Amino acid sequence: MKKVILLFLMSAQINFLPAQVGIGTANPNTNAVLELSSSSKGILIPRLTASERNLISSPTEGLMIFNSTTSSLEIYSKGAKSSRVHLNFSAGTTTTGGGNAWQEFTPTISGYISKITLKHENPRNPPTAGTYEFEMKILSGVTGYNLSVLDGGKVIGYSSIVIPAGSSSTDYSTAEYDYIFSPGVYVEANTKYWFQIYDLTNSGYYGDTFKHSSDVYPNHLAYVGGVGNDIYFKLSIQPVGPLFWKTVR
Repeated sequence: MKKVILLFLMSAQINFLPAQVGIGTANPNTNAVLELSSSSKGILIPRLTASERNLISSPTEGLMIFNSTTSSLEIYSKGAKSSRVHLNFSAGTTTTGGGNAWQEFTPTISGYISKITLKHENPRNPPTAGTYEFEMKILSGVTGYNLSVLDGGKVIGYSSIVIPAGSSSTDYSTAEYDYIFSPGVYVEANTKYWFQIYDLTNSGYYGDTFKHSSDVYPNHLAYVGGVGNDIYFKLSIQPVGPLFWKTVR
C-alpha cells in the first residue's frame, strides 16, 4: 500500500513546501496554500444533483459544488439585499475645485458598497472641450494624511466615471454622478474607511466638486479644494443577507 501511494505522488508531480502544496508545479506560488498547474487539464469538483446537495447537513460557508441538475457552479455563501442609501450628506453645499479630494466615512451597517454619489460641476479647461474621466478609490487602514495625500491605506475598491463637457450655458448645478462598484466593496459596520477621487485626464481641473460650508459629518475628516470641509456625498450599501446556495456566474 505504501508503494502505491508513493508511486501516485511521484506520477502526479506533487511538491510539498512548508504549508504549501503544488500539483503539476515544483514551485507553488508563495501566496497559495495549494497551486494546480496544467496546460491541458482542468479541475473537477464534486458534481451533485440538487436533491443530493440538499441532503448536505449543515453546509459550511464557502462550500462549493457543481449542481448537475442546473448545470451551474454553486457556493454556499451569504447573499446581498437590495442597495439603499445609508449615509447621506448631500444638502446645503458650495462648490470648489477638488482634485484628489478625499472623505473619511463610517458605514452604519456591514455590507457591500454599490455606489457613492458625488456632485460635480462642468469640467473646465475649457468647458466645451472633450470629456473628462475620473476615478474613485476606497481605502481601509489609512494612518495619516498630508493635505490631499493619504498615508498607510490599502485600496479595497475602484470605480471610474466620465463627465461630459458642455457649453458654458449648460447647467451643471444639479448634476450628480454615481461611482458604481461592481462587484460591491465589502465594509464592516462602525469601521472607518476613506474614498478619494482623481482626475485621469490630467486636465488641470477636476471640475468643481461640491462640499459643505461647515463640518456636517462630526468626527470625520475630509479634504476638498484646499479646505477640510466635508464632501457632498451619498453612500449606498447592500446589507448582507442569510446563507444560501448561490450560483456563481
